[in-house]
Amino acid sequence: MWRLPSARRGRNRKRSSSLPEIDDRIWRPDLLAVLDYEVLWEASQKAYSENPLATWWVSATPGVNYYRAELPARHVPGKTVFLEDRDIQPLEDGHWFPRQEGSTAIWMFPGNVARWLLMAEMRLNHDLHVLVEVDDNYLTGPPIPSMSEWASTRERANLSTGVSYECHRAIVSSEACQGIIVSTPRLGEAYERFGKPIHVCPNSIDPADWDMDPANQPDNVLRIGWAGSASHAYDLADIRGALDWAARQRDVEVVVLGQLQPGVEHRQIPWTDDLAQYRRNVCELDVILCPIRPSPWADCKSDVKALEGAMAGAVPVVSRTEPFRPWFERTYVAETPKEYLKIVKHLVANREETRQAAEKAREYVLRERTIQDSVHEWRRALEP
Repeated sequence: MWRLPSARRGRNRKRSSSLPEIDDRIWRPDLLAVLDYEVLWEASQKAYSENPLATWWVSATPGVNYYRAELPARHVPGKTVFLEDRDIQPLEDGHWFPRQEGSTAIWMFPGNVARWLLMAEMRLNHDLHVLVEVDDNYLTGPPIPSMSEWASTRERANLSTGVSYECHRAIVSSEACQGIIVSTPRLGEAYERFGKPIHVCPNSIDPADWDMDPANQPDNVLRIGWAGSASHAYDLADIRGALDWAARQRDVEVVVLGQLQPGVEHRQIPWTDDLAQYRRNVCELDVILCPIRPSPWADCKSDVKALEGAMAGAVPVVSRTEPFRPWFERTYVAETPKEYLKIVKHLVANREETRQAAEKAREYVLRERTIQDSVHEWRRALEP
């Protein structure tokens, strides 16, 4: 079904013989007729138990939702909800949140007034335990500000769809926030100044989501590469020399996952928001280069790229920067672009060592970095 607006076109406009006689008015869709809102309601929530202990109010980013909401909700157990208008139902003296379950509400990096008000009502009128979850440092911007939707203007904080650093700081310092969940100890240090309990819940892997027997060096071709979004343009520069050298070697292929072009001969695998496909894409690497240049923002990131590479059967080569501290004694570490080049040359010349290093990296992740081993940290954070 389609509804038509009242605005009319010129009366003498020639009609197309393929169109019905519709009084010369412009088509527009009737969304109530073509959308099943009950399906949307169910699709935007996922409960992992009949009695969830907590509800994660998720963001619009699939990868962040996966690591910081879906995985812990699976194992705590809890549920995830993508906020929509129907989540706020009026009462005589406030509002009711029909999809909030459990005694804890976890809001993922809130940065606008709308979410702040909802958190405050949950906390003050419903006596819920309200936590803020941050996977990055949202107190400052990335090295390339244009790559972030966050703004440094107070005006934008007043828009229900806009987010700002100022509003985020106000939220985490307010009574609406009873604690902050972070992904790394350094990120926790950045948020300590607000005087709220800090809960470090590291990014973890669920082995059930990964191929447990990834190929390594198929057809004796060593695949060296990188995975990341356009926000890592500065970081990619640190490994361009290593990739350029690798691209000119026999039985070596440079593979790049994501949005950026390294400026050397390579095979490009496009960016995808399909997480299952992304995990398959990472399996196209035997060596994953993980550069991060230090900064107040970058120092608070996690080692998730190294975790993913190791689970995909690749050996991580990481920067000697804060996010990769857990790997300093476990894999190859580079401090400069020249050291990245030196390590890549060594791995190309020593294929069996490269294979063994990849196996050891995967063993470390499966031994110490699974959600099954870290879910107790999430459960501890839920305690009032």
